Amino acid sequence: MLDLQTEAGGLFVAKRGGGMQTTSFTILDKDSIVYTLRSVDKDPISVIPPFLWPTVFGSFVRDQISATDPYALRPELYLPTLAGIADTEAKLVFVR
Repeated sequence: MLDLQTEAGGLFVAKRGGGMQTTSFTILDKDSIVYTLRSVDKDPISVIPPFLWPTVFGSFVRDQISATDPYALRPELYLPTLAGIADTEAKLVFVR
């Protein structure tokens, strides 16, 4: 469970962002080291026509996107290392 007050000596949200489906936050620590926090839960509302939002189809699409495996990132984290490519360190955290 990510606790912004205690993680890395204290973190604060510098900027909110995101694309068409993902919510993201740029987070800084006391030394101005930048972290990025991205949601696993995707919101397809911006890519589904508005008349479909309140329908069974709209609910189905959201459920299918949200049901993707949040741990699918884990194997991908090791591929750059195995290939000898420099990469950032990703960490899966839960936020209330």
